[in-house]
Amino acid sequence: DADAVVLAPNAAAAFTTLVGAWPLPESARVATLASEYESNRLALQALASRRGFELVAVPTDDVGRLCLDGLEDCLRRRVDLVTFPVVASQRGVVQPATEAVALAHQHGVPVLLDVAQAAGHVPLSGVGADGYVGTARKWLRGPRGTGWLAATATLGGELTPEYPALPGVGTAGVARLAGGEASVAARIGLAAALDELAAAGVDTVSGRIAALGAMARAALDGVGGWRAEEPVDEPSGIVTLAHPTEDPVGTAAALLEEGIATTAILTA
Repeated sequence: DADAVVLAPNAAAAFTTLVGAWPLPESARVATLASEYESNRLALQALASRRGFELVAVPTDDVGRLCLDGLEDCLRRRVDLVTFPVVASQRGVVQPATEAVALAHQHGVPVLLDVAQAAGHVPLSGVGADGYVGTARKWLRGPRGTGWLAATATLGGELTPEYPALPGVGTAGVARLAGGEASVAARIGLAAALDELAAAGVDTVSGRIAALGAMARAALDGVGGWRAEEPVDEPSGIVTLAHPTEDPVGTAAALLEEGIATTAILTA
């Protein structure tokens, strides 16, 4: 509900605010994926350096999907927090978030999910994580300049703001992480986008996106030697193509001259 959510300038700020306030012990072990968003990884590395945390890599398969057996092995060797993006920015693989959260909770370990590329893109109802961070500007189809973080009531009561701000003084739970000045217009835009998504139906929108992603992969896989990096039927609208020799930057520039917008990714 509304008491579980705090607005933030963007998803990266939401992540640093929430993970910085997370009740982690000294010498904590934090499990992550190789597909972690780079801003999040930099924040985790900074925390690891300052607080003596250890970052633990969770094994993945050949398309970058989290291996549940590998996660369980990490959990058995003590992990204090599991965090990963449900969908990464650079590859359209949907992580088994519900199963991963359930497995972590069986071992008494909380989970923080980055849903910046997942909210409004893939179904998230019932995932059951302890904390979430996201942004308006991606699949929620809102404006730039606003994001959000959310936490369960239990976690909210245990958070300790790393850098408290006046709006959080005298509040309780996750509201203690509230910041100061913000773009009110962007927040109104986020509210409007959420209203439109609810009216269209989250499942309807997710199904349409998945169908378009599958159509694009089927049409593009093998063209000019480029291969789709996700399974054709991956329920995602992010389509990643790779070539053994072609330069992605030059290809993206050439496509833009033809009116086709793509993103060149130098590190997968």
